[in-house]
Amino acid sequence: MLLGIREDPCSVDVIDTSSLDRTKSISVDGSVHNIFVTPDGKYAVSGSIENKAATVIDLTTEKVAWEVKFDRGVRPMTFEANPDGSTRRIFVQLSGVNGFAVVDFASRKEVARIILPEQPGGLAAPKSAWARLPTA
Repeated sequence: MLLGIREDPCSVDVIDTSSLDRTKSISVDGSVHNIFVTPDGKYAVSGSIENKAATVIDLTTEKVAWEVKFDRGVRPMTFEANPDGSTRRIFVQLSGVNGFAVVDFASRKEVARIILPEQPGGLAAPKSAWARLPTA
């Protein structure tokens, strides 16, 4: 089990689920907002809002493999897998961004930022339509 520590020294702690003992404390850059495990189970990625970083941890070695920095705080994320199950991309939601950053796992860097429309169309009826709805 992995546990994110928000207070200094910030870390991802590895917990033995049988004994509930901490077996390792892995230092990361900034307080941990969340931790996600890649689809193949080989890596964990911790996100930090304050330090605007995503830290990738190799779960075999229990060491930091690499890190990517952003201009905004790191919030929830999800992954896209390659056909062999390995991780292809990380999609990272960033604080204050109506969209997400795309991180290429192989090159270890942000390769795109997708900004969503501020006013999505076709999702709601105009207010005038509500007046024409039948009542029970």
